Amino acid sequence: MMQFIREHLYSVMIYSFSFYRGNPYTSQDVAIAPDEGYFLFGSQNTQVHSYTLEGELLWIRDVGPVSSIAISHDSEYILLGTSLHTPYLLDREGTILWEKTVTNAFFVDDIAISDHGEYCVVGVQKGSFLPLFAVQVYNTQGILLWEYEAEHSFIAVTISDNGQFVIAGCSEQVLFFDNSQAIQEYASSECSQAE
Repeated sequence: MMQFIREHLYSVMIYSFSFYRGNPYTSQDVAIAPDEGYFLFGSQNTQVHSYTLEGELLWIRDVGPVSSIAISHDSEYILLGTSLHTPYLLDREGTILWEKTVTNAFFVDDIAISDHGEYCVVGVQKGSFLPLFAVQVYNTQGILLWEYEAEHSFIAVTISDNGQFVIAGCSEQVLFFDNSQAIQEYASSECSQAE
């Protein structure tokens, strides 16, 4: 039965990308832009690739081993998480708008982006020995708007389309934040003034 299904699917597959066996070009995440103008795939070999849905290469950027990709609903902004401490924000043309070293541990755990890219949510581990974990929210310019630290890893983060709410999930709880209120409180706190 599986053989029949696989043969059947070959007739609807548009194209595929093949790499030599043993090449460290293992795809880590993929995403299609909501406007279907491009798709992305990232790999362990430090690159993110952008292609049209017809298979034409648009651009390649070296950003470190890609662990996650998020695209804004308007398809204008691309948020990348890497396994080398750093999230990146790019525009649809592949221009790197900002990159931040957000942790001295390895992975950026998860990422999310609002509809028009105004807010970028990053789940990170801070420190290797007795680590803290954080949800961080940045704006399009790469400015940290607020962060929340906890003792458990945030393995999933998301943001509402309009950027009003942020949800972060860890092994023991799910946290729900009012993004606007968090920005205001963080801006007036000692944390913000210490940076």
